Amino acid sequence: MSIERWRERVNQELAGASLDSLVTRTNGLQVQPLYTSATRNPLAARVGAVELGVLLGSSSVPDAADTWRVGGGEGRVVEVGSALHERGALVIHALPEAGQGVRAVTEVALTIGRMLDALRRGTFAGTLAITCSEEFYVSVAKVRALRLLACRAAATWSDAPIRILARTSLTSFSRIDPETNAIRATIGSCAAIVGGANFVATAPFDVLTGAQDTGARLAFTTGLVATLESFLASSEDAAAGSYAIETMTHELAREAWELVRGWESRGGLAANEADARVLCNADAERQAAAVTMQRIARVGSTKLALLDAKVEGALLPEFAYVTRDSAGMEAWREVTPRTPVLMLIVGDTRKLNARAEYVRELFATLGSPSQTAHAASIEGSLLITDSLVQPIVVLVTEDAMFASLAPLAKALSKSKTVVVAGKPGVHESALRAAGVRSFVFVGMNVLARARELFEVGL
Repeated sequence: MSIERWRERVNQELAGASLDSLVTRTNGLQVQPLYTSATRNPLAARVGAVELGVLLGSSSVPDAADTWRVGGGEGRVVEVGSALHERGALVIHALPEAGQGVRAVTEVALTIGRMLDALRRGTFAGTLAITCSEEFYVSVAKVRALRLLACRAAATWSDAPIRILARTSLTSFSRIDPETNAIRATIGSCAAIVGGANFVATAPFDVLTGAQDTGARLAFTTGLVATLESFLASSEDAAAGSYAIETMTHELAREAWELVRGWESRGGLAANEADARVLCNADAERQAAAVTMQRIARVGSTKLALLDAKVEGALLPEFAYVTRDSAGMEAWREVTPRTPVLMLIVGDTRKLNARAEYVRELFATLGSPSQTAHAASIEGSLLITDSLVQPIVVLVTEDAMFASLAPLAKALSKSKTVVVAGKPGVHESALRAAGVRSFVFVGMNVLARARELFEVGL
């Protein structure tokens, strides 16, 4: 069925609503909920069987920063610093920049730009490397877009096949409850296989602190289950025909190629490293801001973390270059005492349940246990202030009650650190004057607000 027919059918089912309301953006890429029966693009297809490996740190293999182990052998693909080789041949990649959290578009563009520079020097051996994360569809599109651009870029230089080495992204890996990294690695590895990578290296869940036998064995088994039991590698291009992934692939390729064309018009990427660095820094800052405000959440570390989850081990020095989303929360948990928090729910608990659950989860993620007290009104709350023993009290009320909270905040602030759950709006100055130390709400800078809060609470 043609795209036009799909649009007609979807518009009929929407009963007059706009199709644009179903268009979303992921990692800056537009995703449309349509499908196409277009002929498979041969440039996006993997040639040959997928090979599996495990990403290990130097504590496992001496004299190598990272080793991609294939089967039982070592040293086939080895990365030392930023130089990645396969059987002695140089591999083109943007792994250091990917470790800083750059967008998928930027990583693909940098890889293609360096490939073109290598082609001009005569040093390109046909192999590229890329990272895949738990952003499944973006990672699938990234591998497909990289092959699409690489094949077209190399067509006038050589007819040698393009090989893509994909490895688990470590930016989302955490030392808090590290077993959850196994889920992140599984999603990234499956995305690499579906996207058509020739070689997939899965990172063990404990790779940040030195992979042990259990972690390395599970990482390698992940690829085996995906290929031999789930048959993800049975198709040359499993994502062909999915309009969402097809549009994402082509938009990613188009935006990446626009960046490459700009560099090429000024002498190639090597002559424009300063401009590329500005782009990477902007991406990294955008990623960091999204993480701190929980627009990007890493379940188990920066959000929905277990109260008693430990920060495991010491980070291996070879992974210090990776700007990990959980690093700030790890540092917080390592040095901050578990200060108890009391939630004082004032009003109808049925209406305040979602707000109270957000507060409970927030402080659990910060490592602070919480207890709950309830009062039906502000007047009732004033009667129990003397019985509240926790050093930090979070007032959970409806926004409509903010105008009346000052007496309660003033009574509590004599001996407690007072926090209000919600955005105060025009009431902020009055509440702070009454003794409210801080406010917690969705979209805030979590760690910055925690530092402000616990400065008095400790």
